[in-house]
Amino acid sequence: MKTGLVWFKNDVRLHDNEALTEAIEECDELIFCYAIEKNNFRKLDLGFKKCDINRFKFLKQPVMDLQNHLEKLVAHLLIGYLNAKK
Repeated sequence: MKTGLVWFKNDVRLHDNEALTEAIEECDELIFCYAIEKNNFRKLDLGFKKCDINRFKFLKQPVMDLQNHLEKLVAHLLIGYLNAKK
């Protein structure tokens, strides 16, 4: 049994998603995840954040839609935080 990881980043669509299509073809079981990158909320040299709360709210809705679609397909989306440093 082959398990695959589908890591959603910028493209949170289920339809017309090349990585998802390939994972479905090659794997027996899939794990779905989305990581909120804390690095996006750091302060830039210009004095403002790369992503503020308004942008986060805008990004949140498509991820919640993805989670709802996956649940309808009896799948689960793991949502976590990525603490990458640059």
